[in-house]
Amino acid sequence: MNTTDTQHAGKTPSGAVFSPEQSQFLQSALAMATAHGESAPSGPPALSSTPTMSALVQALRRRWLLGVGLACLAAVLLVLGVFTFMPPKYQVSIRLRVAARVPGADDIEFPIFKANMEALVKSPLVLNNALNDKTSDGREIKDLPLVRSKGLGVIEWLEKSLKTDFNLGPEVLRVALAADQPDEAAELLNAISRAFQFEYAEMERSKKQQRLAELRHKKERIEDDLEVLRKQLDRILREVPVKDREVQVQTLLNRRAGVESSRRANEDAIAKAEGKIATVKARLSTIDKAPIPEKALFDVFAQALELQGINKRIADLQDQINRIHGEYNEPFASQRSQPLKSEMDAARKQKLFQEAQLKPAVEERWRLQTREELKDQLLIAGEEKIELERVKERISKEIVELDIAIAKIGAGAGDPPGVIAIKDKIEVTKTALNKTGERISEVELEVPGSRLHLLQLASAPQSKDRSQQTKIAGAGGVGVFIMALFGVAFLEFRSRRINMVEEVAQGLGMKVVGTIPASPPRPKKPDPAAEHAWQAQLQESVDAIRTVLMHQARTDALHVLMVTSASTGEGKTTLATQLAASLSRAWKRVLVVDGDLRHSAAHKLFDVPQEPGLAEVLRGEVEASDAVRATALSRLWVLPAGNGDQHAIQALAQDNVRTLFEQLKQQYDFIIVDTPPVLPVTDSLLLGQHVDGVLFAVLKDISRAPAIYAAQQKLAPLEVRTLGAVVLGIDASGSDNTYGFALSQAAKS
Repeated sequence: MNTTDTQHAGKTPSGAVFSPEQSQFLQSALAMATAHGESAPSGPPALSSTPTMSALVQALRRRWLLGVGLACLAAVLLVLGVFTFMPPKYQVSIRLRVAARVPGADDIEFPIFKANMEALVKSPLVLNNALNDKTSDGREIKDLPLVRSKGLGVIEWLEKSLKTDFNLGPEVLRVALAADQPDEAAELLNAISRAFQFEYAEMERSKKQQRLAELRHKKERIEDDLEVLRKQLDRILREVPVKDREVQVQTLLNRRAGVESSRRANEDAIAKAEGKIATVKARLSTIDKAPIPEKALFDVFAQALELQGINKRIADLQDQINRIHGEYNEPFASQRSQPLKSEMDAARKQKLFQEAQLKPAVEERWRLQTREELKDQLLIAGEEKIELERVKERISKEIVELDIAIAKIGAGAGDPPGVIAIKDKIEVTKTALNKTGERISEVELEVPGSRLHLLQLASAPQSKDRSQQTKIAGAGGVGVFIMALFGVAFLEFRSRRINMVEEVAQGLGMKVVGTIPASPPRPKKPDPAAEHAWQAQLQESVDAIRTVLMHQARTDALHVLMVTSASTGEGKTTLATQLAASLSRAWKRVLVVDGDLRHSAAHKLFDVPQEPGLAEVLRGEVEASDAVRATALSRLWVLPAGNGDQHAIQALAQDNVRTLFEQLKQQYDFIIVDTPPVLPVTDSLLLGQHVDGVLFAVLKDISRAPAIYAAQQKLAPLEVRTLGAVVLGIDASGSDNTYGFALSQAAKS
């Protein structure tokens, strides 16, 4: 009796979680609830649960063949894509020693220092300096075809393409560049190495200057402290009664020393201001002949619309040439790429012509702007010098006055105790000042050891490097394989197919009336014992469902049962016929009504004629008693579907359907109505209004929770009573059937 399931197995819905018809029904139900002032109920747990690892594994088990197939296909395509669109390139590299510690150098932690060096070698400053360098044969680095092919984006390309690592050793920095032109890549890398070492040296020099600045600032603070002490000594000498001329002289001498220190500082400031004025004047005199910085030109050219299209064309042509050389061997590749090279040379000439047209205006604009900036600097420096000259005159006048006062007072005798204390502090401060001055001299003379040394220059390799291609293909293939498996599992999980009985009982909140085991796979050789054991197990499962329904029928007047499902191919016909056969074995008069006027199947299962049937009864062509057929099983009759058409389907909405069921209830103990699925058509909704209860057929790994929930919601407004669900296709291999099987064998013997 699995013929119907086999016919509908290929019609299982897939795709969206709800069909358009289901979504329209749920939206109308939500609108009705809102109109009555009710809050919209939340869905059952089966529709709102998040995916867990076990749920994804279960979903993948249902589609493992599709998942593995798609995963393998995706992995193979990615590997082929990598080897096709990422051809191997020449790997050119330089090696530098980054020392962990060098006497006299900065005491920076080694991991931090290594990270700084990796960042410095790829910094725009180093790369710009390298592009302005020259090759070993005198060519400009920026004129190399490898560099020119990248246009204004060469810095970004280098930042992305340069690879740095310490894989060769903890103190060996390797800087690598993959390219199709190994000779040009070697020249470029060597230029980057020179610029990198120069910038590192400049960085070390800057650090030395910073240390000197800190020491000089410290010296200035000590001088300020010394000045404060001298002023404090002067104040004490003025407040304490002076008994002798020597104390007065010392006071004036201290004041003079402080003023003299201010005079020296003022003279240094005047010298700096004069030097700044001279420098600015020199720059102003040569500004008309000064060359414009390359960076200013690059910035303007990068924004020029006339050059952006040309640069893109050059880059596209270079990519095409590189692709041809990667796909074909010499000399065919050179011959094939020659038209592209000619076109690229023409584009480069056009670019140079455009740059030459733009350069005079850019230079003039830059000189005007620089000249105005220099004039502002000259004005500020001049005002600063004038102010310093005024201070100088005031200090000189004060020194003359102090000299006159000292000459008038003359020499005297010893100092008071308070004065001696302040003088001691002054001596200590002078000692600190001298030590700081010595330290400044030491730093100025010292030559710190370098932590960076070149080990190996770049040279053109003889063969292309395929390791990167292999790594990307391997890692990408594994990643795509896993992602494809996860994608198939997730999509299968989104379909919410029923996999366990608990998903119906707990996830949807439906009562599970019983379960029916899955049919075993057909062996190559027939096994009568195994087949008989499964038939016995199937009979016991259906009889258990029958027992529950008969108990409910005694208390709830349950006589007309509708067996349906949410969608097609979920085993409703199998359930209806098996349940009817079980009831007949319980000495009940049972009638099976095939209410599926669109896809009838009951007449095939019971081997009776299809016509006349329910369709003819609904059209009024025959009486119901003339359409009922006896089956091979005692106490079991069937009313086939007949020749269904639109007239018969429309007749399901008439009141004579209720009269028909009332007449049949007088003749039979139970009436089992096999109806179409609830979601695709409305036939079940019409028949459901005339039955005592509805039993849902749920097929494991086929039925979907959203569809079952939508079918329930469709029946709910019609007040159709749902008795529960029967889950078909349950794996019963672990259950103990020896008792029932033994009974069957005994009866058989």
